[in-house]
Amino acid sequence: MKKILAVALLGVFLLLSVTGALPAAAAESGATGDCTWKTSNGVLIISGNGKMGNYTEKNPAPWGSFFKVVIEEGITSIGNYAFWNCDEITSIIIPDSVTSIGEKAFALCYNLQEITIGNGVKDIGKDAFRNCEALESITIPDNVTNIGQEAFAWCGLWNVTIGNGVTSIGQGAFSECCNLQNVTIGYGVTSIGQDVFIRCYSLSNVIFGNGVKSIGQNAFRECGLENIVIPDGVTGIGQEAFAYCESLIDITLPNSIKSIGDDAFLNCYNLTIHCHTGSFADQYAQQNYINYVYLKNQNTTIPAAPTLSSKTADSVTLTKVAGYEYSKDGKAWQTSNVFTGLASGTTYYFYQRIAETETVLASAASAALAVTMNASSTPSSAQPTTKPTEKPTTVPSAQPSTKLTEKPTTAPSAQPTTQPTEKPTDAPTQPSQSAPTAEPTDPVTDPSDAQPTEPTQGGSPSATEPTDPPVSSEEGGLSGTTIAIVIVAAVVALAAVVGVIAWILFLKKKAG
Repeated sequence: MKKILAVALLGVFLLLSVTGALPAAAAESGATGDCTWKTSNGVLIISGNGKMGNYTEKNPAPWGSFFKVVIEEGITSIGNYAFWNCDEITSIIIPDSVTSIGEKAFALCYNLQEITIGNGVKDIGKDAFRNCEALESITIPDNVTNIGQEAFAWCGLWNVTIGNGVTSIGQGAFSECCNLQNVTIGYGVTSIGQDVFIRCYSLSNVIFGNGVKSIGQNAFRECGLENIVIPDGVTGIGQEAFAYCESLIDITLPNSIKSIGDDAFLNCYNLTIHCHTGSFADQYAQQNYINYVYLKNQNTTIPAAPTLSSKTADSVTLTKVAGYEYSKDGKAWQTSNVFTGLASGTTYYFYQRIAETETVLASAASAALAVTMNASSTPSSAQPTTKPTEKPTTVPSAQPSTKLTEKPTTAPSAQPTTQPTEKPTDAPTQPSQSAPTAEPTDPVTDPSDAQPTEPTQGGSPSATEPTDPPVSSEEGGLSGTTIAIVIVAAVVALAAVVGVIAWILFLKKKAG
């Protein structure tokens, strides 16, 4: 009985040994290509100089799955399947020494949320990050030139930025990223390949670089696009490139388009094509019974800087050019060439451009004309700066309007705006026999003609100066009538005195 039991136990032991069911000690370090690997405190560290080894789904990497992986500087290539199905990794930093990321290097890393791609990476391999469902955003740096087939397919991406160095995007590179909403494509990309964004149902915003020349078959099929502008330079759109984009309302197609594949806009029920009249896109829209709207042509003429016509203290008038519009800041434009309400001491910069028409867009703005406002700016002819002087009047000699406390000058009572520069003599002169006593003649048309001329040295007015009013007796002179009255009064008084004396003498003689 004991022999039978011993033989049975030996058989079980041999069986377990052959099937490998016995627990073996886990490896903690080893070689991978030109490099080495080791585990320390639960962290996987890849170090050395050169390329990591390549692995496959049937022959996976020896280190298993870790929460944290450190790839040290010096590693030049991350091998195929190097971290495939390591679903515990949440972030990875790829050093600048790495130039390529191999096929499926990080595929099925379901919890990978953050990737930092070093400045040395040139190539991202096929399926490199496929099914990284927790990955929400990725920026491909300018140093990367190639993105492999389905490199980011079935990821949880929301935002993708493709650097200007990328020249090739592989088939289905971002296909079926159902959450993807925003894509920016760098100017280095010349072709958007087949199926690149197919079934990105939430994709609503795509910004193309100016280098794109072609859009491949099914490139944006079944996307959530509403409005899209295809840049000038694109020559071809592939078969079903925008098919089943049922939300697509507007697409702008440039003059450079020369071919559009079959069913490119299949089931885009509400689509309107914006294109130039007579273009290939215009013909395509009409032949396929798609709504279309004509675009305005670009105006490539840049006008010269405006010229100054006139200015006042607070306004500027530019030289008017037919079909132009004007601005004093290059932002707000007006059809009038006159700008008012300008501040003194301020320098303004004026621009002009060719105005938009029904078929042509507005041109670019001209160079600036600098104008500094100041108080000495020349006024316009319609706004004189001085008020014309009033018509001189003649004051009647018997009733002066104002009693003077000093001896009068030869100026009329209605003083002109400019005083004589030389004071007349104190002694007033009598008006000459030919001095006019009637009303003054009609005023001259030009206000400047009403200015009095300077009196002569002797105090007499010039020929063009209004004559002085006659001087009254109160002002130092007696008229002939007054003198006669005084003489008569004196004679009467003298006669009265003589009479009184005679009467006194008569009375004395009678009494004696």
